[in-house]
Amino acid sequence: MINSKLNKRPEWWKILTTMRIAIILLITLGILASLGTLIPQGAPADFYLQYYGPYLGRLILFFILDQMYSSWWFLGLGALFSLNLLLCSVRRIESLKHIRDAGSVFQKSYGWQVSGSISDKAESKVFRLKEGEQLALNSPEKLVLKTIKFSYL
Repeated sequence: MINSKLNKRPEWWKILTTMRIAIILLITLGILASLGTLIPQGAPADFYLQYYGPYLGRLILFFILDQMYSSWWFLGLGALFSLNLLLCSVRRIESLKHIRDAGSVFQKSYGWQVSGSISDKAESKVFRLKEGEQLALNSPEKLVLKTIKFSYL
């Protein structure tokens, strides 16, 4: 059922919702941010032409590396990375819905394990309850719960 839904998605959805793209975008943003710390930001154009030479200076100005963090392509990569993470999360949630819908299989495999001591006695009792079962103590003593744990039954 879930595979048929995922197969009906457009190709861009399948590509954009992969973690491989998220990792590529993250590495690219990291490299560009590192480059942005190495190249002085916001200096006049003459500075780049004089300091880096005419060829590299023009390249820096052409690709807006002098204002990297506010350039349209850096902000676009950041937005694309955010969109990718959002869509990966949506895809992950969609793939988990079939597990929730088939929850009866999983709910019956879990049970409550309640450990406690009755009164001041050093006894410890373990109760294993399945779904729908109730615990009834026919004792006037108080049950002091020490732990409540989930366990597989």
